[in-house]
Parts: sequence; C-alpha cells; structure tokens
Amino acid sequence: YSDVGGYTAAGIFVSPDTVLNCGTVLAAVRFLADSVAMSPPHVYKRRDPGPGADVDREHYLYQVLRWPNRRDHGARWIHHQVVMRTIYGNSYNRVVSGVSPADELRPLDPARTHVVDQLNDMSLVYEHKDPRTGKPETLFQADVLHFRGLSLDGREGVAMYRLIRQAVAIALAT
Repeated sequence: YSDVGGYTAAGIFVSPDTVLNCGTVLAAVRFLADSVAMSPPHVYKRRDPGPGADVDREHYLYQVLRWPNRRDHGARWIHHQVVMRTIYGNSYNRVVSGVSPADELRPLDPARTHVVDQLNDMSLVYEHKDPRTGKPETLFQADVLHFRGLSLDGREGVAMYRLIRQAVAIALAT
C-alpha cells in the first residue's frame, strides 16, 4: 500500500501518528471528532401519509449504530471513525451480518485497507491486509462501510496527513 509516513524537507518524519504531535492538528481533530460523536445517529422512517420523518427505533440499524461492536459503544465508534477519516482520508468497517444485514460494524485499519477496483456496476472492491498474517483479503462494497473524506476520484479519500506534512514539520521543528 501507499506510505504511512515520510521525511519532510525539514528532515522531520511525519506519519499519521506523529501528525498528532502538532498541537494545532491535535486540537482540530479532537474538536471535530468530539463534536460529531456528541450527536447520536438516528434512523428515520418517512411519515405515510404526509411530509417529514420520525425516528425509527425498531429498525435494526438503530441498535447497530448505538452499539456497533463488542468493543465500542456508539459515541466511541463515531469518534474513531471521524479521527481515521480526518487523518487518513478514509475510515473503513467490516459489515458483519447474521440475523440482520448488519449486526456488527468492525473497524478496519485504513493503512491496511484500500479500494483496488471498481466493477461495471460502479460498486467498489477493497483489499484488506490482515494485521497478524499480512495476507490480503478481497472485500466487496456490500461488506464494507466506507466513510470517505475529501476525494479527487470519488472512490477514496485523500490522506490529509500527507497534504499537511510540510506545515506540521515546520510546527514541530519550532
């Protein structure tokens, strides 16, 4: 996959981890992630008849978004998604089905997950490298919940830490 860090013109190594050593970047990422995580997600159902919508607490996604996996409650999961999307440009989750089409959302490391193809029907194909074995696994769009940041191709977000690498190095050097 692409690099996960590199040296700048100032000779300082900047990666997704070290970019947060810059106080301004850390404050901005925390503010954004904390603010988004404070608002619980809702699933809405259209009113029939008439305009508007009501929260649908019976929909399976209502519960999944509040407790996406065994490790994270909803606010923690949302916070993590925003941090990954902000720094890496993307956050990925494996959709685990069972009783419903999505019983669990398990975060995938954005440094190990990438779009590798787009099919004729416009759906995306992903590759995820297992962190323990390094073995690549092919995942299809139906198996991945992907939050894209700023994108130049509409398929994958641009890694913000790469775009701000030089400015962060100057801040860290002073």
